Amino acid sequence: MGSKTEYAQEYQQAQKAYMAEDYEAAAVIVDRLIQDYPDDPNARLLRGHIYCYGLQQYEVAREQYQVVISLTSDPQFLEYANSGLDYANQFITDQSSHNGVVTAGATHSEDSLSFANTGTSEWSLDESSGFKFDSMNLDGVDSYGSAFETSTGLE
Repeated sequence: MGSKTEYAQEYQQAQKAYMAEDYEAAAVIVDRLIQDYPDDPNARLLRGHIYCYGLQQYEVAREQYQVVISLTSDPQFLEYANSGLDYANQFITDQSSHNGVVTAGATHSEDSLSFANTGTSEWSLDESSGFKFDSMNLDGVDSYGSAFETSTGLE
């Protein structure tokens, strides 16, 4: 298990890869974080989003969102996990009702895709609303401290 700084750096790398739509790289990094910190709702939520919105592996995403719900009572995490769960379940239902074929033209039920930054920030991924992937400021990675320390026991 690494230090808080190593965790923050890897988490930031996973976020950057996700924002750059490099979902495979993001998945490799976040999967490694999950191995080291299986009870961290931050990493689980990010993993859910990578697998749901990026890789479209909805079963994996659903499992991650359910783990987040079991790990925390934080309302922000629960909101994001439930939203992701609802979204993933739409496609799982579509797949089963169409013999494994996802219906073309399926759309996201939310105005934007968001995920917790462990602080109070919400990031909109809806490009039509003017979001620019290269405008992300990830300098606040140290703001993960309190949630990270609580979920991992590191200080």
